[in-house]
Amino acid sequence: MFDFEEAGLNKLVVHRVGNKSQNEGVIISNELCDIYNELTENMLKRYFLEPFGKVNTIYKFKCDTDFGNNEIYLHVKNIFENDEANFYNESVVITEYLYEKSTHPNIKYGEVYLVYIKNANIDGNSCDAIGIFKSENKDVFIDIIEKGANQLNINWRRGANIKKLDKGCIIFNSHKEDGYRLVIIDNTNNKEAKYWENDFLNIELIHDSFTKTKEIVDICKNFAEARFEDDKKAKAVVLNNTYEYLKENETFKKEHFVDAILEKHEDKEKLKNFIQEKASEEKVDVDTEFNISANAIKEVKKQINKSIIKLDKTIEIKLTDINKENSEYIERGFDPEKQMYFYKLYFNDEK
Repeated sequence: MFDFEEAGLNKLVVHRVGNKSQNEGVIISNELCDIYNELTENMLKRYFLEPFGKVNTIYKFKCDTDFGNNEIYLHVKNIFENDEANFYNESVVITEYLYEKSTHPNIKYGEVYLVYIKNANIDGNSCDAIGIFKSENKDVFIDIIEKGANQLNINWRRGANIKKLDKGCIIFNSHKEDGYRLVIIDNTNNKEAKYWENDFLNIELIHDSFTKTKEIVDICKNFAEARFEDDKKAKAVVLNNTYEYLKENETFKKEHFVDAILEKHEDKEKLKNFIQEKASEEKVDVDTEFNISANAIKEVKKQINKSIIKLDKTIEIKLTDINKENSEYIERGFDPEKQMYFYKLYFNDEK
């Protein structure tokens, strides 16, 4: 994948950008920042680069016919191809372009950092990279001021917390002809969040083994919800069988997968068709053989290897690791006399 263990920050500039719909404007710095010591650089690397340590999803710039209509691609390409000489000028253009896309009323005023990164690593290869980051939310910090030999005073400041990166994008100088390779972070989690990914960067997912593995999990979750709408036990069995298959196999094969997680022929045929339809809709080729990603399995483990059945308002049944082999030990039925549903549980030990 990628890492920044040997990376260094070669150039840095900070601008400010507001919300265009509120006419907040931009503030353009007239020169690059001076990263004047190793301590400052390490602090900035912690702020800019560490948040990407848990990111597994890789993107590229979108292209319809060529990249002539992808603004950020063109500006990034100009920086990479001109040995950083255009870094400052392109940073100004990128910031102004971000302002043009900041039209949603909830988008916040904040600082935009553009960074030229040396010795980034992707797929085992060292390359340069460009970082675009935005800080929107400010924390309050206590500032202790030493006014004399034995006198301390207290003040406060507002600033960006280096442990909380709001938005970020790192573009690697790799696969230029295919839209480069990049990773993103967006921690705003609001309705306007997609403007960063779609309107400003204009990017799309790389459909590698990680995204395909996650996609097949999502497909199985949707299938289980639709097929077994009122049977949470059946849903839990499908999801846990999915997890077991992905954990135990290195390669996804649709026929083998469907046989492994379902028993009834009718359900198997419906899932095959469901996978084919969703693969076409999402434009992710999970209908054919692909390598299973161990990182993706770790990420989705918590959401697919357990289920909670809530009965009325007072009873919960927690199912963990339920699959085709042990699902016979929990039965669901309907009592016609009481006109109520029931679950019957079989067990050896009670704790």
